[in-house]
Order: sequence, then structure tokens, then C-alpha cells
Amino acid sequence: MEKKKLLILSVGGSPEPLIYSINEFKPDMVYFLHSPETENMCGDILEETGFEGRVEYCEISNAESLDDSFIKSREVFSKFDNPEYDVCVDFTGGTKPMVSGVVLAVIEGNYSNFKFSYVGQKDSKSRTKKGV
Repeated sequence: MEKKKLLILSVGGSPEPLIYSINEFKPDMVYFLHSPETENMCGDILEETGFEGRVEYCEISNAESLDDSFIKSREVFSKFDNPEYDVCVDFTGGTKPMVSGVVLAVIEGNYSNFKFSYVGQKDSKSRTKKGV
């Protein structure tokens, strides 16, 4: 039996890296970890990629809370802790507490079928924070 490819994305203010991840990973399912402020961006990302697979959402009510992010992420991840799924967790988007909670939940869960992804940028001309 072929594994289902699941891409879990933390959503922040920039859709471009998440669009890139969906296009590169070519998942069967996308799971968005978003804040109330970034929920509307998920539809735009799906439209831009033309993704037509299964989509689920989990709202992290306080994107500035490490605890909220960790607890919600752990709830989501536990659903996919089985060999049926090939899981990629992209922690590119989101606030620092949100991303930290996501990464800690994967590490704490010791999920053997999970891997991490981060979309970075080497071109300093595209950086928007004074080149940093």
C-alpha cells in the first residue's frame, strides 16, 4: 500500500514559501496550522497552487503563545502517527512561538514518519528586513 503524502504547514504573513512547499512536495493532503489572522490566507494559497486534495485546518487561537501552539500541534500530529502517512512538517510560516510549538511537538512525539521542511531564501535582494 502506498503511503499518503501529508504536508502540514504553519501559516504566517507570507504565502510564497507555502505555495512553493505545496508545489514541490505534491501532497495528497494539506493541513494548515493558522492563527485567526492568517486563516483567510489558506484559501489564497490553495487557489494559487491549484491544490485539489484533502485539506484540513487547525486554528491556534493565540499565535504568540508557545503553549497554545504546542498543544494544538500535538493534537493534530497524533492523528497521523502511523505508517500510512509520509508526513512533512513545514515550519516556514508563523510567529516564533507558533513555529517553536510546532517543532517541539514533533520532537516530543518522536514521530518516525515525520520530517521537517523549511523554505529559506539565499538571495539577499529579496530580503525585506534591512537585508537580515
